[in-house]
Amino acid sequence: MFIYNDHLIIVMNSLVKKSKIIATGGLCFIATILSNAYADGILRGVPYPLPFKYQIEDRLVYSENEKGVKTATNTLFLKYRNEDILCSIGVPYKYVEQQSTQADGFGDASALVSLIRKIEIGRDNLHLMPYAGLTFPTSETDGKTALGNERLDKKLGLAATYLTENKRREIDFVLERIFTGENRDNINSPDETYSSVLFGGEILPQIRVATGFTNLRKDNGDYLSYLRTILRRTSKDKKYQLEFFADKSIDNRNIPKSTQFGIMMKILK
Repeated sequence: MFIYNDHLIIVMNSLVKKSKIIATGGLCFIATILSNAYADGILRGVPYPLPFKYQIEDRLVYSENEKGVKTATNTLFLKYRNEDILCSIGVPYKYVEQQSTQADGFGDASALVSLIRKIEIGRDNLHLMPYAGLTFPTSETDGKTALGNERLDKKLGLAATYLTENKRREIDFVLERIFTGENRDNINSPDETYSSVLFGGEILPQIRVATGFTNLRKDNGDYLSYLRTILRRTSKDKKYQLEFFADKSIDNRNIPKSTQFGIMMKILK
């Protein structure tokens, strides 16, 4: 069992004391930086198991880009599922730092609804989760400093996982289309397409590892690609999960390269 509450308190206290983080420079520049964290992961197309209906997930992510902008984000997700659907809401709190400028506050909240489907392919299984979501302009803004995109974005996507018969090997895939809205300055950024593919499986009982590539591409031709590695530890009763990940950008155009890493803690009920 993971001691979730104590660990979360320690992490949050550390963030508050050490990382009053930040970003300035133009709204579009900040919006680009803060839009690169996606919930891809191990068994992405497979929902958490029934009879558990509820999940609490806390995700802590730290990133630093080549422009010197440092960002720490703590996002709390609440999820519910039944046999056919999974619903999720997420609320982020951000700390951003660039040179001598600082900002912290709530970012853009999100909501998502997924269908749950499974296709048998011989003795293997293909798990599919088509989904639709919204990102809301709930971020706090102080002058030129923004902690989100400040617009209503709509998204449609598909998450899929191919599992071998013994569930020891997996291929995870995500394809998402983001229809960007108009921000408070009446700027409508280019729509975006996000994709990822991960390969991995079980290396020890209750421990899985996956690695692969992610790509965010804007309709104007700008893009950012990452190499991603993830490790997940699941408790024997499957009620608790602890997940670590690291991203290193490997190619880009007009979006700053960055390195980011994080931890996700999940409780099922």
